[in-house]
Amino acid sequence: MKNIDKEVRSDKVVIGVVQIPVYESLKEMVAAMKEPAVLALANRQNASDIMNTFRVAKTSTASPTAQLNKLAKSNPDLQKAIEALVSKYVAVPDAQKAA
Repeated sequence: MKNIDKEVRSDKVVIGVVQIPVYESLKEMVAAMKEPAVLALANRQNASDIMNTFRVAKTSTASPTAQLNKLAKSNPDLQKAIEALVSKYVAVPDAQKAA
């Protein structure tokens, strides 16, 4: 296990730093947290992931930008047209041009 530091923010302002344990295996996590806590954590995260996936499916497709991006993924000509428009109307930093 290792610890990583994470900033805690409130209203976009850092209010502190906490250490987060990062376990290298499920066995290590269960040993540290005990099985009921790990199961509760997994169930909460599973529910959150399912709700987020549902939310994205219901809301992001309504965005014209999201619809255009979805179309461009399967149409190389459209992708090139979008890139041409972006380069025409959006300033691209020199560092990105070189990449």
